[in-house]
Amino acid sequence: MNSSNCYSKTTVRIEPNESKYVYVDSATLYGGYPNVSVNTGEVYSFSVNPLCKWRRKFLKFTAGGTNFPFAKRSKRRVKSAPYFALCGTINKRDDQQFLIGLKLNRYEVTEGGQLNFFANKARREVHIGSGYVILEIERIK
Repeated sequence: MNSSNCYSKTTVRIEPNESKYVYVDSATLYGGYPNVSVNTGEVYSFSVNPLCKWRRKFLKFTAGGTNFPFAKRSKRRVKSAPYFALCGTINKRDDQQFLIGLKLNRYEVTEGGQLNFFANKARREVHIGSGYVILEIERIK
């Protein structure tokens, strides 16, 4: 993996049958470096190595998140997704949010713009937690 591709703040495009790696920090409202530019109708798959972890105090989570009892729905931006699960959105819009977790085999883009990623926790908890995951994004079509 080329570290300059992972940590730069540039915007990249992914061509069909190509993949890129994106660094997602758990302590950002909307993250992902580099930013990924997408167009309506493109299809992507997403995967995270399960060895990548983010933390909240002494607890460690994979991008799949957790269903611990303390993780109430009010503490999650995407109510249907587990707490601390990796989620995505387009153009930072709440109505475009989707669950990625450890793997999402197929996601069709419904609106052009930029993909954004985040750990599924309340906006007021954005700075709670630490760590990052490396997300592989592959363009299928």
